[in-house]
Amino acid sequence: MLSRCIFSKNLTFAIRKYKVEILFVDESGDPGFSPGSSPLFVLGGICVPSHKWKELFWQIGRTKKEITQRYGIKVPEIRTSKLFTHRGTLFGTRLQKKDTLWIYGQFINLLCDSSVTLLAGRYSKETFRQQNSSISEAKHLKRAFSERVWRHYFHSLEDFLEEKTERTGETQNAIVCYDHNPEQERYARKIAREFVGEYDPSARFPGVGIVEDIVPRDSEKSYFIQLADVLAYSFSQIALGMPTIPTEEKARLVSKARLVSGDGEWVGVG
Repeated sequence: MLSRCIFSKNLTFAIRKYKVEILFVDESGDPGFSPGSSPLFVLGGICVPSHKWKELFWQIGRTKKEITQRYGIKVPEIRTSKLFTHRGTLFGTRLQKKDTLWIYGQFINLLCDSSVTLLAGRYSKETFRQQNSSISEAKHLKRAFSERVWRHYFHSLEDFLEEKTERTGETQNAIVCYDHNPEQERYARKIAREFVGEYDPSARFPGVGIVEDIVPRDSEKSYFIQLADVLAYSFSQIALGMPTIPTEEKARLVSKARLVSGDGEWVGVG
C-alpha cells in the first residue's frame, strides 16, 4: 500500500509538471509558384490541451448530429470551401444562404468558445519571391518557401509554449498532427525535427517545446483536422479580403487567434 501511494504521488507530480498540447494543422492555398497558384499560403492550427481533447471531441460530434437533425443531411467530413459552394455531401441539397451560415456559425462557436488556442499563419509568396530574387526556378522557390513557412510557424508554436510555461510554471510540450499531405508533410517533418533536436539543459524549463515526430492524420477520419480546415479557410478568406466570412464571425476569430505572418503583419484583420 505504501509503495502504491508513493507511485501515485510521483505520477501526479509528473502530470502536473509536464502538460501536453496537441496541435492539429490544416492549410488553405498551395505552396507552389507556377501560374495559377494561390497568392497566399495559410496555416490554421488548433492547440488542444490533452485533458480537453475528449470534451471537444464530444462537442464536435454533437454539433454534427444537430446539423443532421436540423437539415436531414450527414456531414462526414467538414470542408468549409464545399460548405459555401454546396459541393461534396452538400451538392444538390436545398440549403439556403442562411442555413449555410448557421452551420458555419456552429463550427465557429466550437473554435471560439472552447478551451483551445488558435494559431493562424499567413505567408505571402510575392513577398517571399522579392526577398529571394536569386532563386528563379519554381520548384526551388517552392521548397525554400515551404521550409520557411514551417520554420516560422513552429517558432510561433514554441513561443506560445514558452509563454504558457512561464505563466503556469509547468513545462508545456506539443505533439503536431497534420492533414495527410505527402508533399508538405515531408517539409513539416523535416523542420519539426530541427525543433525536437534542440535541448538546453541549463534553461529554466529545458523540456519545453515540440516533441515526437509529425503525426499524419486523414482529415476524413479526424474531427480536429476538419476543424482546423474551418480555421485555415476562414483566415485565408479574411487575408484575401473576400466577403465570405460574416463580420461577426470574423471579429470573433481575429480576437481569439494568435496571428503570425512571414511578412511581419496580418493584412485584412482590421
